[in-house]
Amino acid sequence: MTNRACWIRVALAGVWLTVAAVRANADEIGLFALTGVYNTNNALRSSAQPRSDTVAYFTLASYGKWETGRLRTSWGVAEEGIKYFNGSFGSKLYPSASVHAEYNAIPDFMSWRLGDVAGQVLVTPSKPDTPLNRANFNVFSTGPAFHIPVSRNLWVGAEGMYSNTYYEKQTLNGNKVDSALGLNRNLGHKTDVGLYVGQSEGNYKAFGRFKTENAALRFRGEGAFTSIKAEAGLNRSVKPVMTGDLPFFDIDLQRRFHDSSSLQMKLQRKITNPSEQFGQIAGTGGGETAIHGGGGAADVPNNLGLFDSRLARVAYETKRRRTEVRVGLYYRKEDSLPGASIVEHRRIEGIDGMYHLIYGSKTGIVAYGSYEIHHGELFAGRVNRELVLGTEIAKPIWTVATRWVVTIEHRRRIGNDSFDNYREWRIGAYLRFSKFVYGREIG
Repeated sequence: MTNRACWIRVALAGVWLTVAAVRANADEIGLFALTGVYNTNNALRSSAQPRSDTVAYFTLASYGKWETGRLRTSWGVAEEGIKYFNGSFGSKLYPSASVHAEYNAIPDFMSWRLGDVAGQVLVTPSKPDTPLNRANFNVFSTGPAFHIPVSRNLWVGAEGMYSNTYYEKQTLNGNKVDSALGLNRNLGHKTDVGLYVGQSEGNYKAFGRFKTENAALRFRGEGAFTSIKAEAGLNRSVKPVMTGDLPFFDIDLQRRFHDSSSLQMKLQRKITNPSEQFGQIAGTGGGETAIHGGGGAADVPNNLGLFDSRLARVAYETKRRRTEVRVGLYYRKEDSLPGASIVEHRRIEGIDGMYHLIYGSKTGIVAYGSYEIHHGELFAGRVNRELVLGTEIAKPIWTVATRWVVTIEHRRRIGNDSFDNYREWRIGAYLRFSKFVYGREIG
């Protein structure tokens, strides 16, 4: 699939949702704009010959969501631009778009889901944000979900989802069809338990056809302060290699404390492939901006087959009248399955945090940071440590929606070899506009 075809598909999806929104009244429409410059003392992110540069950056974006009795949608479109004044890398424009929708086609029986995210990610996250280091991607998915009543408390669930991952560098291209069938029992208000069997079958360009199977117990529960979505069981690879049954689980838990704090936890283990992993990372919005960092294609394994993936993350958030605090811990582990042509064992451990303070009546101060340790990235035995520390001060000018923003950020990467080691300081000044131009409460 060409990049042009990806954008045509996103545009068509956007037209369909726009028509639906006109008929349905918007719940929320927002506008965002940012423009400014930053100075970096190491534009090349080099340990040998650091070179400073002044970089101009802008972004224009619009986003929103709609909800009716049968349709739920969310969308976003953006245009970014970057220019290196000292001629390090020239200039470039970067469009991006996303759309997600769920339509209750047959009430209480069948719904249809659609999602599409297109934009760019950094090919090598440790390198500068340049035209040569950005690659276009598109992650598309669509499919039905059925709810078939059997008795008052029993129902059959059936799901199907087609997904396609396009990446300009091609090695991570792939498509697959996920299907699942299960018998569920309602245990109470917003609480269900079910036994499901399913499979995932598709094509990954780097090694061809693949197929995995799974059987799991699902639990869904939502209370006044706690919500849980959990699956636990077994999965196995059928193609291109045969494996025995391996543990499979996917657990999302959120615990709210009063109205101001919450704890989130995610635990996951499953057999997957680099194309699917890339789709999950890039589909959440990849790429790097002038202020904050982002993921890239190097964040996925480099092997040519299926692998056993594990993920754990715990995050805590608290919001008060003048302060907001977020902190998170996470761990990723990826191991090649037996029979893989390239054997890899990767580990990523990290911590991130953010503190937001409203000083005086209108000034906002943000401090943020992250620290990651990467084991086995690109080749076995390699260990990298990556540190990001930054602060941002924003003060209104002209209107409440318009703010001057001053940023200071420090990045450092240290490895057990000289590959990609660097230090960088950035100081920037921006003008930011952010406002909901339409909002409606749903009763």
